[in-house]
Amino acid sequence: MKSIIYTFCFLAALLCFYSCQNSTGEPTGGKDSTAYFYEGLRQHNFGHFDTALVMYNTAIKLDSSNGEYFYERGRVYYDLDKADEALADFSNAIKLDKSQSKYFHGRGMVYAETKNWDMALPDIRTALDLSPENAQLHGLIGDIHLAQGDTLGALMDFENFLQLSPNNPDFHEKTAYIYYGLGQLDKALMQADKAIELNAKNAEYYYLRAIVLSKMNKDKEALLASNKSIELDLTNRKFYYLRGVIKLNVKDKTACDDLKKASDAGDEDAGALIKKYCPKMNS
Repeated sequence: MKSIIYTFCFLAALLCFYSCQNSTGEPTGGKDSTAYFYEGLRQHNFGHFDTALVMYNTAIKLDSSNGEYFYERGRVYYDLDKADEALADFSNAIKLDKSQSKYFHGRGMVYAETKNWDMALPDIRTALDLSPENAQLHGLIGDIHLAQGDTLGALMDFENFLQLSPNNPDFHEKTAYIYYGLGQLDKALMQADKAIELNAKNAEYYYLRAIVLSKMNKDKEALLASNKSIELDLTNRKFYYLRGVIKLNVKDKTACDDLKKASDAGDEDAGALIKKYCPKMNS
């Protein structure tokens, strides 16, 4: 779930590069908090987290009434995996300005990262109330609901996400897995196919398609999808395990070869199937 909460505008930072620096490369206007703030944005953009913190610390020291300063410093702490510091800064930003969706979003993200779902959900809901067209927020609430075991709630959130952002293959995949778990295999297959349509180079999507098709007793079609997943990724043991199982279903004599690859990679279930179905490998 870890991701940068918001990206800032590179053009603004680039303009600041010229307007907020002197010939020595230092921010101009020793008492101008804005200059330090924009320099902090620029340093963060280039991954210079320590320098960005120095700039934000100075900006806040000069002006502690600007929520944006705390928010952006919180983003740096978030990227540094310093959850307590990030929470404190996002909370300060919220105290200063409760109208900004991104402040609640930021704090909710940190709570979600630390699996504090009860604190994360109210913040993300508030962020969504302030920014109802933000697809990312619908997706995040769905992830939280899924982590809490609320499958139907997650499904509703993912569907809301896809209404706003229909070309995101990962959320078609997530929705497909929910439909699969609910036994709605036609819908699961439709979502898996949509994910493949949007990104035909992702092995996981073909793996998902193979699972759904096999569950639908369409093992010949499932085998084709399974072959594709392995073609795209030769290293994933679960792909070999699934193809081995499908080959057993269609009485393909090479099933044991796939199961052995999965077993050699540490898949215990594959080892159990080898003992049952592959006597030559046991001798």
